[in-house]
Amino acid sequence: MTDDRPVRQPSAVDRVAEDWVSTLVDLDPTVATYIGVPGRTGEYGDTSPAGAAAMADAARAAKRALDAADAVDAVDEVTKTDLGAELDLVQESFDRKLHLRDLNVIASPAQSVRDVLDLMPTATESDWQDIASRLHALPDAIEGIRETLLEGTREDVTPARRQVALIAEQATRTGAADGVFRQLVD
Repeated sequence: MTDDRPVRQPSAVDRVAEDWVSTLVDLDPTVATYIGVPGRTGEYGDTSPAGAAAMADAARAAKRALDAADAVDAVDEVTKTDLGAELDLVQESFDRKLHLRDLNVIASPAQSVRDVLDLMPTATESDWQDIASRLHALPDAIEGIRETLLEGTREDVTPARRQVALIAEQATRTGAADGVFRQLVD
């Protein structure tokens, strides 16, 4: 079976979208792990308030570039609509200071710093070196999360008390002698 469909040439909109993925990977190397892009697998992004500001600034710049790019076909129209909405959401979430209270028991930075380890390959010695590097970077990532939540406290933008208590329980279990980090190291 042959595919006789014409090959679509990348457009300016495609370049903006590809640049945004590169920016995401640059600002948060765990995204590379989630989407299967090689490199920087032993790192975390900046989880501090400065990291959130850098992400919002990058989203604003990408949105300007996206708005300036002309759509050449229906694919570009969909890309502009979807990516534009995502970039707007990043900016709006930052402007509303949601990052300063991003703490819950399912999907927040408190889980992400741990969950990404489950997605990392473990087949080779190099894979385990990447895991070890990321584990060594974990204290800085946790400190950045702590700084962000403390900034939220100073600005009276805080997560629900119950979420804080439940995250503390999760962290205690995860860091216990028989917890997931110990199992990973073993």
